[in-house]
Amino acid sequence: MAAVPATIPIWWGQAPHIMDTFVESYDFKGKKLTAICTSGGSDIGTSADYLQKLTKGKAEWKPGKLFSPQAKAEDIKSWFDGLGF
Repeated sequence: MAAVPATIPIWWGQAPHIMDTFVESYDFKGKKLTAICTSGGSDIGTSADYLQKLTKGKAEWKPGKLFSPQAKAEDIKSWFDGLGF
């Protein structure tokens, strides 16, 4: 199955709590993950680090990136492809 980038919103440097629940609810052992975030004003903050901790070291995390809400899908995909997934 090919990896498909999806973005999550950021509020005050943190991903919404529903992402905590999602990350805690699944077994990501042996998977590669990254945080791709959108925000009109907040930075990615500690969102990626926090989500990484919630997976309890079961996944290989790649550096995350913040994109503007107007980012084009092809720009996100190009960055994502460069991570080596």
